[in-house]
Amino acid sequence: MFGIRKAKPDDADIITKICFKSKDLWKYPLEYFDVWKEELTISPNHIESKIVYVVETGDTIVAFYSIITVSSDFCIKGEIISKGYYLERMFVLPQYIMQGIGHLLMEQARKAM
Repeated sequence: MFGIRKAKPDDADIITKICFKSKDLWKYPLEYFDVWKEELTISPNHIESKIVYVVETGDTIVAFYSIITVSSDFCIKGEIISKGYYLERMFVLPQYIMQGIGHLLMEQARKAM
């Protein structure tokens, strides 16, 4: 059985491990992880400043998502990004893939927005 809850700053290290383990499933070259290190590292501040939820089974966190809030429209390379909420990250530990966790996270994300 899976439960979902708002992430706590103390979850940052576990969430970071989930990012790296999930990316590793796809067998990217190891040097890619050096490039992605900053992007895949989740800090306590990240959790406090964004909408972040985790999925647990028992006491084990097995997945998470984060949502960013864009407060006003802006333009990047000619593309208009409208204000609103955007899914920033969603990762599931490889051994929990295909168990409905992604669906559970997406449903929760819709409610959070």
